[in-house]
Amino acid sequence: MSIEKCLRKFLPWASAMALCLAASQSAWAAYPERVIKLIVPFAPGAGTDIATRMIVPALERELGAKLVLENRSGAGGDIGNEFASKAAPDGYTIVVNSSNLLLAPLLRKEAKYSLDADFAPIARFATAQMVMVASPTRLTARNILELVDYSKKSGSKLNFGSAGAGAPPDLLAEILRLRTGLNYEPIAYRGMAPALADLLGGSIDFTHPSMLAVKQHIETGKMRAIAVTGSQRMGIAPTVPTFAESGIDVSPMANGTWWGLFAPAGTPEAIIATLSQAINRAVSDPETRKKLEEGGYGAAYLAPPEFAAELRQEVNTWKALTPQFKK
Repeated sequence: MSIEKCLRKFLPWASAMALCLAASQSAWAAYPERVIKLIVPFAPGAGTDIATRMIVPALERELGAKLVLENRSGAGGDIGNEFASKAAPDGYTIVVNSSNLLLAPLLRKEAKYSLDADFAPIARFATAQMVMVASPTRLTARNILELVDYSKKSGSKLNFGSAGAGAPPDLLAEILRLRTGLNYEPIAYRGMAPALADLLGGSIDFTHPSMLAVKQHIETGKMRAIAVTGSQRMGIAPTVPTFAESGIDVSPMANGTWWGLFAPAGTPEAIIATLSQAINRAVSDPETRKKLEEGGYGAAYLAPPEFAAELRQEVNTWKALTPQFKK
């Protein structure tokens, strides 16, 4: 076949491919063109929900698009996570979560998704210390050592407000059980908000929420703060001791928890980059940083490669611990 014939045969195909590629790149460059749905797999008032709402105004401004939060709670985060995993990989449905997204598949056979197969990390945007709060009407313990001692000697297990296996509150409870012998029974809730309502009502003994969700109740005496994670006490709650002050190692939860955004697997890298860069600018905004700090959170951006590397390391750490968790 002559060069001229080859060109006549293949040029139309090559031109069509070039046009398709250009159109695709143009579509990505125009992103976002419509409302972006943020899936929060826990109820309103949970740490994930609170942290997300704090960054939404700045993120909308940076993206030039409307963001709509959709709380799809239940099954320890599985309902929202699974919904997001099956969404179109076009950048218009993303999920906000923490270590729950990594660990739920390790802890529950019912979880029909996995981080590696179904999600692409976009960015980490915040971290926070966690607080253990107890019911002052059910428990007299004023610190973690007294609480652990009571749980062992009382003859009955303490009722723990559970947000679901793999959620940060539950991970901290399991670490405490492993390291101290804390004797408890998880009581399942669709999120932290209903668990806190029952704690206020005296139906459960303790749980592990974000400080912002309970600071007012601690100050009024309706809840008792037992301890916080972290190497130092929290600036917004300087009277509450750390677990470390009582000689209790709660690693890998020692620094609390983190939150990040994830897209369905297969989302174009250009869209991932657009979202990640917008998140970086949003959490760098002084007003947003102040809002996070006042709520007990810290702005803590990680770009996709660094975030993915941290996630791989965390999964390996938890894989060594989860076989010891109570079944």
